[in-house]
Amino acid sequence: MAEREKKQGFANIRAEAASLAVDPQAQQFVNAAQATSPVLPDHLPSPVDRLKGERMLVVEGHLKNRSASCQPPMQLYLRNELAAWMKRHASAGRGGNQILINYLLKRGIQAVEQEYRDQGILFVDEDQDAP
Repeated sequence: MAEREKKQGFANIRAEAASLAVDPQAQQFVNAAQATSPVLPDHLPSPVDRLKGERMLVVEGHLKNRSASCQPPMQLYLRNELAAWMKRHASAGRGGNQILINYLLKRGIQAVEQEYRDQGILFVDEDQDAP
């Protein structure tokens, strides 16, 4: 770890930051900047805006041997907020939404199984947000 820090110059950066933190001229500059041009919350992007369109998940592949490994097609009502999340934050290659939904269901089942192991049976109201 120390060798990596040395190669990347992190030790020098930390030393420089530490010296600036105690430098009275640097503190005076920061204080003057804060006093003359306050940053209003309206100028900062909200957390929602920062996450908007941020790709979080890429699923690649396609459903193989669907007749043997999948149930017959069924109609599925997907909540709008889930579809919007998928559109903003995920992409699914050749498998499209089918593979993405299967992946998300699998991860959700794994999370439920883990919670069950940790806490016992779960009682959930579908309209409430998950923890």
